[in-house]
Amino acid sequence: MKKNTLLLISLVLVFSCSSNDSEFENVTPNLELLVNQWFFIESKDLRLPEGQQEYFANECEQNRFIQFTANGAFLEKFYYLHPNNGCIEDGTINGTFELTNSTSLKLTESDGEVNLYEIRNINSNQLSIEYLKDKEIYTYKKN
Repeated sequence: MKKNTLLLISLVLVFSCSSNDSEFENVTPNLELLVNQWFFIESKDLRLPEGQQEYFANECEQNRFIQFTANGAFLEKFYYLHPNNGCIEDGTINGTFELTNSTSLKLTESDGEVNLYEIRNINSNQLSIEYLKDKEIYTYKKN
């Protein structure tokens, strides 16, 4: 009887003490999912009041991308819609990246600046990462 009670308590603890899985939906430590070219579609600023947080990229800004390679390098290109000149490139950042655990992403730019992100969602079609410094979530899709 004592063994059955102990087993029951152990099972209850195991299943009730799991982490908050809803915070990181579809997050996996699989590097193969991350290695790709991802195009920007929206951002969400968690510092702003609800209803004012989301920003959807215009057609030009959807050219912005971040690319992760199998050798640990990344490249990010930015675009904006100039009133007179149309869609133009607005800068490039490159450097190295490292998955420090299954959800933590460290980007080290070529000038040495380090930026930390949490992977909020990743699957074969979409990537959402939270920039921890600014509490902003960026969502990308594969083209």
